[in-house]
Amino acid sequence: MTEFSEKLPNNTFLLIHIPKTAGTSFRSQIEKKLKCIFEYGADPKTSPLVHETIDKGDLTSFVKSFKSEGFEAVYGHFEIAKYQPIVDDTTKFATFLRHPIQRSISNYEHFRRHYGYDKSMEEFFSNPHFSNQQSKALEGIELDQLFFIGITERYSDSIKLFNKLTNLEIKDVKINDNPQKKVDEQYSLDYQSLKLIESKNQKDLDLYCKAQSIFEKRFAEIM
Repeated sequence: MTEFSEKLPNNTFLLIHIPKTAGTSFRSQIEKKLKCIFEYGADPKTSPLVHETIDKGDLTSFVKSFKSEGFEAVYGHFEIAKYQPIVDDTTKFATFLRHPIQRSISNYEHFRRHYGYDKSMEEFFSNPHFSNQQSKALEGIELDQLFFIGITERYSDSIKLFNKLTNLEIKDVKINDNPQKKVDEQYSLDYQSLKLIESKNQKDLDLYCKAQSIFEKRFAEIM
């Protein structure tokens, strides 16, 4: 990995928004408290600076602009490894994780609603891109090195923990992307579909189990 002399400022937040984990709800409040750079690929939400620097592999110019313009956080759909060359020991990595079965079904339904996906669930999960997405996003860092791990199923408690750690006092607001389901409502599916998703997401299932343990321990100690 190339070493860069330019690093993000001390205590910069790197907020990894894994799809379908309540990241949109979290972002809606974070952006009220921190000056953020957003990275969402081709989506219009992506900050121009990302296209001008990161997308061209120019991390040095990105850091210089990040500092000069007073940004405090990077938030979006990206993998930690992308920013590893410009972080340091003070960088505050944060993310939400969701039970892989529920997250996977939610992602499938999202693609059906918004992108007209009309193939079967089996075909969807046979695409490696849609399997173990949580593990891929956090590859390169141990879970206990993350400054904050939120659990989607414990969203309100997660917000309380985040506020305790940061004193940012963000609000507990839930934005529902699927109007046909309540925010906390679980998806149900048949045995065959369940086993299919499990078989394609074993790394995420293991990761989620570890994340739950870390969250419960931190919540008990800090709250």
